[in-house]
Amino acid sequence: MNNILERFDQLVEPTKENTLIAWLERASFAFLILMTLAAPHSIADITSASMIRSVAAILPISILSNVRTRPHFTLPNWAR
Repeated sequence: MNNILERFDQLVEPTKENTLIAWLERASFAFLILMTLAAPHSIADITSASMIRSVAAILPISILSNVRTRPHFTLPNWAR
């Protein structure tokens, strides 16, 4: 089993700095493979796999970014 996971990590090349991000990168790649395997069989499976992959691909970007999660909103001067 370790040999399979080591080969999978060689394909994915996850980051070493954060384990959560590494697992999300692995999940993103796994759902990409699942999406291509399900392509000839079911459109619903492709849609589900691509949606989960999109979430798994976007989460590491949002975790690593320094952008605030809530945008700061102020009223313009003319509305005060």
